[in-house]
Amino acid sequence: MYRMKHCKTQRERDLHVIEGLVRRYGSLSQVEIYDLTHLQRSAISGLVRDLLNRGKLVEAGRSDNSMGRKRILLRINEEHSFFLGIGFDDESVLAAVMDLRPRIRSVVREATRLEGSTNGLAHQLLSCAHEAMRQAGIKAESLLGIGIAGSGLVNSHEGTMVMSSTIESFKQVPLRRIFEKEFAVPVQVANFASAKAVAERALGAGAMSNDMIYVEYGKSGIGAGIISGGKLLHGAGYAAGELGHTHMIEEGPACKCGSFGCLEALAGAAAIEGRIRKAVAEGSGSDVIALAGGDPAAISGWMVLKASDMGDKTC
Repeated sequence: MYRMKHCKTQRERDLHVIEGLVRRYGSLSQVEIYDLTHLQRSAISGLVRDLLNRGKLVEAGRSDNSMGRKRILLRINEEHSFFLGIGFDDESVLAAVMDLRPRIRSVVREATRLEGSTNGLAHQLLSCAHEAMRQAGIKAESLLGIGIAGSGLVNSHEGTMVMSSTIESFKQVPLRRIFEKEFAVPVQVANFASAKAVAERALGAGAMSNDMIYVEYGKSGIGAGIISGGKLLHGAGYAAGELGHTHMIEEGPACKCGSFGCLEALAGAAAIEGRIRKAVAEGSGSDVIALAGGDPAAISGWMVLKASDMGDKTC
């Protein structure tokens, strides 16, 4: 759900409403803005002039109506408005600025600093965000919004990382509140699978599908982002899409969620790596040990897949 940017005055709110409508509809005339907002026509004229002077809107030709005067159309200036995206796990923090074309304007990546406190990691996320904006040459006023994604359970309504699946100490962190206080723009927080589902629907294979499921199999587990009726599903307890924690068998292997027999405990990358390491340690011959340089502890999921493609029977 789109969140209204925090506005201190009614004029700022009206400016933001007009900007949002033009972004939503692609192009609008001042008459159409009046029909949608019912603001005073003289006020709309002044607000539009302000947005044009700020560079947020540009003229986009004239309407093609067959009767009456051709109206000047307005559209968003793609070179003036930006989004900031942030993703993090136990290995790296990434921040990127994207314009409306969409085109990536800057990317900052750092190794995650895990030695400090939760506040320390939150500060690193903010630091990377500021650096990405600096490299892109933009200020917070040009941001339309910020999206933050991480692995784990997210209360998307409150914008809180409830529990990270890769950083044990990162719990109950109010990321939305932290970033909205810093940048004064709308902030959305989601887990990786949900964020990628939205991205695929907007920019990728989803092609604006109203119903789709994005499934991710990776280092942090097995997850899914589910879109139904054009809306991202969050589920009870914000656990929609936790595909890896579907119960598969009774008395199965222990899962990191505290249950037993979950799909992730059976077929997740970590589970497969563990089984292959155990098999190799117990004397099973496998090409994967050569790929790991003779060190069973170095066996990774990608090595297991490669050995399997080579016809390795253990893998």
